Amino acid sequence: MSINSNVRKLPILSSSHIPISYRRYQNRAAAVYDMSVNCYDIETICHIHRLSKIIILQDWKGNFDYLQKIEHDNIQPTLAAIAHHIPFIYIEQAIADQDITNALNHFLDDFNPKNIMEIEFKKENIIQKQLNNGQPILTPFEQYLLLEHLINSISIKKFRKIIDIKKCLLEYIQEIIKINYSSLNNISYLNQTWLKTFLLWAYPQIHTDNLSWLDINQL
Repeated sequence: MSINSNVRKLPILSSSHIPISYRRYQNRAAAVYDMSVNCYDIETICHIHRLSKIIILQDWKGNFDYLQKIEHDNIQPTLAAIAHHIPFIYIEQAIADQDITNALNHFLDDFNPKNIMEIEFKKENIIQKQLNNGQPILTPFEQYLLLEHLINSISIKKFRKIIDIKKCLLEYIQEIIKINYSSLNNISYLNQTWLKTFLLWAYPQIHTDNLSWLDINQL
């Protein structure tokens, strides 16, 4: 069996589903696959894929030699980061340590799927704890939407008790939480401190006599 028959080829039919900006990299991707998976020698890969050794090795293992030249050539590190498509934080660390090893380990650790999942899990736990304590998680824009909803509801309904306002706000907030955090348990009540803070902010903007009975300071 010839070497050519074993070389990794990206299916021609699948190319129609690959964005145009990616298609020109298919041959280089196949070369890296052959180097790392099929373990052909570099000369064979260069010959089969019609690529230079420098390009294949840079695609496969990267080329960080330029880091040693950044300070010598007076190249702004941020410019080097953009030019070489490497997050600046790793270049900064490599220069500070004078050793690329720590920067590489940092990079691999940051993009470790397990670590990413743990970070997301911790983030969700914090959000869930806030929701369990009756504290809505709203962006400034969502808070203004909540205000508009309250104003609109007041113009339609006649609220006579604070419980009516709570119900109005809670139902709208639950819809927002359901969309933004579908995997979490929804908020079931409104924290009294949060409610008072929101109403103190919202009340001057409502401009209606329908809430003349409301004494926010008693909350």
